[in-house]
Amino acid sequence: MDEITHQRCPEIVPAGLQPMLSHLNTVHNVCGSEKIPVECKWAVLRSGYKSACGMTSQRRNMPRHIAKHLGLRWSCKLCGKNFARPDLLRHHERKDH
Repeated sequence: MDEITHQRCPEIVPAGLQPMLSHLNTVHNVCGSEKIPVECKWAVLRSGYKSACGMTSQRRNMPRHIAKHLGLRWSCKLCGKNFARPDLLRHHERKDH
């Protein structure tokens, strides 16, 4: 969410860590070491008002966090179980199948 206009970003970003980090860097000025803490500015509805999410994580983990806001899910092709992150799906596949 833009701090001044309170609008969502209209850009479409290709899937993947590098495209998202590049987008955060060039469009939202979130740059520096992948380990620096950054605050999520995603617009969320709280008590009827839009505000920034505010969750803080390392810059390299922000794309994974944004995937939660987008409601992205990964499904196991063998059993149909859904996961919030692709690494959790891979772990499930190795452990359970």
